[in-house]
Amino acid sequence: MAVPKLVPPSEAYLESYIAACRETWGHAYSDYILHDPARVATWRETIFADYARQERGEGLPPGFVPSRTLWFVDGDMYLGTVNIRLRMTEALKNGGGTVGLILRTSMRGRHLGRPLIVAAVAAAREMVEGPIYLNTETAAGILDRLHADGDCPYTSRETCTCLIDGEFRSLVRFTY
Repeated sequence: MAVPKLVPPSEAYLESYIAACRETWGHAYSDYILHDPARVATWRETIFADYARQERGEGLPPGFVPSRTLWFVDGDMYLGTVNIRLRMTEALKNGGGTVGLILRTSMRGRHLGRPLIVAAVAAAREMVEGPIYLNTETAAGILDRLHADGDCPYTSRETCTCLIDGEFRSLVRFTY
């Protein structure tokens, strides 16, 4: 494996992205449309336009903010997704944060978390003015190791209880 990188979503990685979605039915980034073969062709024609609309903030549901989607890739293989919210709200600060990321199920356990997080925080710093919030229930250990190693130092770390999808959950908020 070469050094994975973040890129704008493109047709070059679409087959690998679809395969990743099919690996993870029921997870956050598996598109429900891919369950219906009759709708896949339409979805394939609209996915990139949908990403562009999200970035421009057009047609967003209440509470959503403009966001940029990047794909984490190695060669022609899709490895994961990074969503960077281009504006922050109090609800996002206390929930989803600035950076949302996910690693493809079949790529977990292959030491890709570090490069994904480092690349995601660096990209967010380039795109967003002000603090970058990365909130997690599960990745605090790797974020603390990145900080200790000097690879991705945060400015603050705090535990917060956040209301997410109607339930209170304990998160660790890292601010960069």
